[in-house]
Amino acid sequence: MMTEDEVGRSLEELRRDTWRLRGRLRRAVRTGQSTRDGSDPTGAITVLLDDDGIAGEIRVAGDWRQRLGPGNVADAVRAADADAARRRAVATAEALADDDGSHESTVDADGPVGAGGPEPFGAVPAPMATPRTLAELTEATWAALDDLDRLTGELAPVTGIGADGAVRLELHLGRVVSCAVEATWLDRQDAAGLAHGLREALDLARAADARERRPAAEFQQRVTDLLATVHASMSALTTGRLA
Repeated sequence: MMTEDEVGRSLEELRRDTWRLRGRLRRAVRTGQSTRDGSDPTGAITVLLDDDGIAGEIRVAGDWRQRLGPGNVADAVRAADADAARRRAVATAEALADDDGSHESTVDADGPVGAGGPEPFGAVPAPMATPRTLAELTEATWAALDDLDRLTGELAPVTGIGADGAVRLELHLGRVVSCAVEATWLDRQDAAGLAHGLREALDLARAADARERRPAAEFQQRVTDLLATVHASMSALTTGRLA
């Protein structure tokens, strides 16, 4: 049977290992974020991702008609978005594989590993948390679990409409899953006009997507704050500051 000191040391090692892994993930994500663009096979349409991996801008080559033809624009937009997402994922995975842990010895890029460490990526860093008793942590954890299904369920696709209805673009889980462009409108557009119509639809779809994601994002922040409190409580327990 483990002694109290052995339990304390095990908890401290677990806490340090957790922060080290979070540090590696954060560094890999930041490296992956530098890979932003993807194109359809012809290079006529280019999509640039934002830091969250969602299409933020659509660019159209000046000679898009020679490369694509009007009937293939919608497929090219989807292909460019998928290519950008694939390239981002590959860059992140490669960065994680190449991370040898040399940044973890004393201080992570986001803070000392042994003194709170970096906050999980994807949420606003929590302030220094106040240690709480096991009963309080249990109550907060159960409350979060009660809300898990309600706040993190499947998100519905969202649609943005541009060029007075001539362009429709649908986002789902951050990806462009559908794009439609009216042929009569497209026949009158040069590269600048097409790009404007696509960006207008994309901007509206992104705004709708942000509204759809907000409850889950707020729940994620709540979990981040809870994790910070758990770590503060574990540290207090191992140093005898928490009964």
